[in-house]
Amino acid sequence: MKKGLYSVIYMFIVTLCFTSVVSGVRLLNEEKILTNIEARRQSVILDVLKIKVGAGAGPEEIVRVFAKNVKPLRLNEDTIYIGYDDDGLSVKGYAFSVTGPGFWGPISSMVGIDKEYSRIIGINFFDNVETPGLGARITEDWFQAQFTGLPLERKDGRGRFFTLKQAGTRKTLKELDAVTGATQTSEAVDKLLNKELNRFVQEVVPLIRKEI
Repeated sequence: MKKGLYSVIYMFIVTLCFTSVVSGVRLLNEEKILTNIEARRQSVILDVLKIKVGAGAGPEEIVRVFAKNVKPLRLNEDTIYIGYDDDGLSVKGYAFSVTGPGFWGPISSMVGIDKEYSRIIGINFFDNVETPGLGARITEDWFQAQFTGLPLERKDGRGRFFTLKQAGTRKTLKELDAVTGATQTSEAVDKLLNKELNRFVQEVVPLIRKEI
């Protein structure tokens, strides 16, 4: 009887130890995963604000630089990220997220605007479900780099800031190369970004000026 009781107690203790170890490992991994996810989001914001992080920086370093140089500002339903120079006082620019329909599903991007609200300083299409090798090429450096320096001056009375044209046919600074073979994705990006840039200039900038 006692031997059986000891066996039960022994198995209970062993099971408890293993369960505790597994739970601890799981908790540790969950924290690491959450840190990596947050670091990835913050690295995108730092990227479009042109705030440099050391080459090969890990998640902890990215989080540290973000905490030092970026301040989130909540404006109604929008969150604007204010980027600062290393002195922590001089505004470098503003970043905001843009999400909307692509051809196959949502396209998510982060846009960086200079401190005068006059031009784009960076853009990063960090998430999409477009066709690999076609629409998904909006994540490529050559496509994103086209937006850097784009003036926030309306191209026409409809509030357009730029137009994506067939590659090789652009004639002005406000005409950018579309992704060859991905007409629907290019049209979706054109429509989405022009709409959100227009909203930023008309609705968000006045609110930022009141807060800063």
